Amino acid sequence: MGKEVASINAIAEKYGKDRHRLMDMVREIQEELGYISEATIKALADAIGIHRVEVRDMVSFYHFLAREPVGKTVIRLCSATVEKLHGMAEVAQAFEKAVGVPFGQTSKDGKITLEYTPCIGMSDQAPSALINGSVATNLTPSDVGKLVDSIKKGDFSPMKGVDSGLSGSRVESNLQKTGPVIFAPMEHGAGIRAAINKSPEEVIEEINRSRLRGRGGAGFPTAMKWSFCRKAKGESHYVICNADEGEPGTFKDRVILTEQADLLFE
Repeated sequence: MGKEVASINAIAEKYGKDRHRLMDMVREIQEELGYISEATIKALADAIGIHRVEVRDMVSFYHFLAREPVGKTVIRLCSATVEKLHGMAEVAQAFEKAVGVPFGQTSKDGKITLEYTPCIGMSDQAPSALINGSVATNLTPSDVGKLVDSIKKGDFSPMKGVDSGLSGSRVESNLQKTGPVIFAPMEHGAGIRAAINKSPEEVIEEINRSRLRGRGGAGFPTAMKWSFCRKAKGESHYVICNADEGEPGTFKDRVILTEQADLLFE
């Protein structure tokens, strides 16, 4: 573990041992070591001076952070309800047969790990999977054998579509009907021009009058959030856009960001 501890300490130093950069540190450690063991958690906590439970809680929360060794390629098949209605179980069986292990395990040669994952916002193109973070869509059992073969050969790329063994792997917008939000007529830049011609306080007050709230479960008032950010100490301030498609079967944010990202800024 001595070499691993040295690597962990070096990564912690790289980020100034700043506990607020914990995610960056953990991701880099996983990339280097392959997974986050309990010994790694202790070493990182010691390196930046925080409790082990703080590191462990974060690592256990995120699905992409492995607690045990995984294969060079991790296939995460979406197990959301909509996916199950579109043949996910048959695709899963095909993967288990092609790789030779059940979901939750790694092939004997250490090359491929099979995992289930919650909704990835692709339920309109189900069954879908993430292959080392790359999206594969519209999977069929007949796709799986060719896909696994291409992974073993080291030439898999979802963007290659049919060439990589997939019948349909590109992410489509899949819009069936346009409306007042997507593809409606708009004057590009009008919102930003209006904002920069107001004071920050005026902008926040206008958002307050609009009664705009976050679209998540909490429905937190947007103006209050922006006000807290503006009053925070420090020269730089950031507002983070949470584009997580947390509710199974939804893909509204994906379409806005891939088709009309300027709407987000407006």
